[in-house]
Amino acid sequence: MELLTLLLVQLATPDEWLGFANGTIGLMRCIGGSIGTAIYTTILQTKLATNIPEKVAGAALAAGLPASSLPPLLGTLTGVPGSPPITEVPGANMSVIIAATTALKEAYVASFRYVWYAAIPFGIVAIACAASSKDVSDITTLLVLQ
Repeated sequence: MELLTLLLVQLATPDEWLGFANGTIGLMRCIGGSIGTAIYTTILQTKLATNIPEKVAGAALAAGLPASSLPPLLGTLTGVPGSPPITEVPGANMSVIIAATTALKEAYVASFRYVWYAAIPFGIVAIACAASSKDVSDITTLLVLQ
């Protein structure tokens, strides 16, 4: 996709504007990537903040973890500095660990689902832009710019 965009812009741009056109493409890609990363990261972190405690707590408590051990378990699974290893969380046996890690994966899946939902409008806009692009087939030849 990146090479196709560069090629089409270079074919549709007069020779004296090629540097400007390529620089503009790079700038737009950087801006778009920064905005997209900010949006997707914000959505993911917001959803993880609610899904992880909800899903992991329910699964760990149902597997027999004492409620007092829930904060250290959540800290360990989410990578909080200073949290004990998962095998040293009080009351954490193998069934609790398996249930908690499975629930953690389910929380990530549920959270990423919203990131994909947020990508749909961007895809629709990209398809609309591609559909409205100018046809450059009349200027695409095997000749190379001299």
